[in-house]
Amino acid sequence: MIIKQKKGAIAPILLDFLSYMVFIFIIMIFYLLFTLLTQSMDNKIEGLQMQAKSNLVIINYLKTPVNADAKEITIAELIRLWRIEPDKYAAILETSSVEILNKMEYEYKNPNADNVVVRGFYIVINSEKKEDNSLDHLLSFESKSFQSGFTLNKYGGYGGPGMIQADQFVPISENEHLYLVLMESQKAK
Repeated sequence: MIIKQKKGAIAPILLDFLSYMVFIFIIMIFYLLFTLLTQSMDNKIEGLQMQAKSNLVIINYLKTPVNADAKEITIAELIRLWRIEPDKYAAILETSSVEILNKMEYEYKNPNADNVVVRGFYIVINSEKKEDNSLDHLLSFESKSFQSGFTLNKYGGYGGPGMIQADQFVPISENEHLYLVLMESQKAK
């Protein structure tokens, strides 16, 4: 028996080859899209985690008890007293705030650099929230490990000395425009 080749037998082989190539190309496109979307989501999640940590630091700071006028009050109440009588309470507020911020510093392993770093904090009592997030310092306090040139941005990277997360402007007064601003930095141990 003699096997005869059909005319145009190469066309189905080329068609099969092209269909496999198109399938592989589509798989590669989906892989790239999935990888890019996953990285984008990781950045957003990391930014949200940093925002939550920052808000927790502010809340802990405001709720920390301190002694003033032989009474135990919170920092939030001390800020209110300072606004009423700045000369009497400014020194107490500054001393207490620096002590609290120094106690809030912590060490952690930086996942981007694989080394141990110390997280430092800087708090500003600001008179208003400006559109460009610039600061109008009424009072400011910083922990011993804060570095202004390495302020963390909301994605965990570094911004310039004035880089502030807009969501960290926390209103602390209903009657007047008074905001608490938190900046964080890290330095190698």
